[in-house]
Amino acid sequence: MTAVATRSAAAARGAGLTPAGRRRRSASRTPWWVVLGFMSPFLVGLALFVVYPVLATLYYSFTNYQAGSYLPTQWVGLDNYRGLFSQSQVFWIAVRNTLWMVVFMVPLQTLWAIFVAWVLTRIKRGATFYRTIYFLPAMVPIVATALGFIVMLNPVGPLNTPSVTPASTGRVGSRTRPGPSRASC
Repeated sequence: MTAVATRSAAAARGAGLTPAGRRRRSASRTPWWVVLGFMSPFLVGLALFVVYPVLATLYYSFTNYQAGSYLPTQWVGLDNYRGLFSQSQVFWIAVRNTLWMVVFMVPLQTLWAIFVAWVLTRIKRGATFYRTIYFLPAMVPIVATALGFIVMLNPVGPLNTPSVTPASTGRVGSRTRPGPSRASC
């Protein structure tokens, strides 16, 4: 191969041309319907579980909606908000608690987590033991849930066995033996 042919092949690759002389399709040239098809599960979930609840909550906040009531709702405008800001004592307690959590607790928990991580990386002897002890409270609920599902979904577990057994009804006979049942009991 000559130097000219090598340079022209390298120039073609650098320009985005295939050896046959055609341009490669870039990622930005993907058809819109393919992108929309891949995004559709996310968009449907976003619309159903985020956008609709937010818009419904906003709408119902301007009405006299009572959960569980069959009475029709009536538009009350800003009356709910006027009552919330002027008459409700619970609202201002909730605002104070939220601000306390945001201003004090989040930074304190973050600093504590950084400090514990720093300490656990500095320990040389027994580091695995201390890390296990530290992460144990986070792991116990997960393991307990997994074991609970293993017991429940076991072939002889509580969900897969009948709740009424011959022993619980006091009837003992051919129904307690494994095998096909007889027509006359």
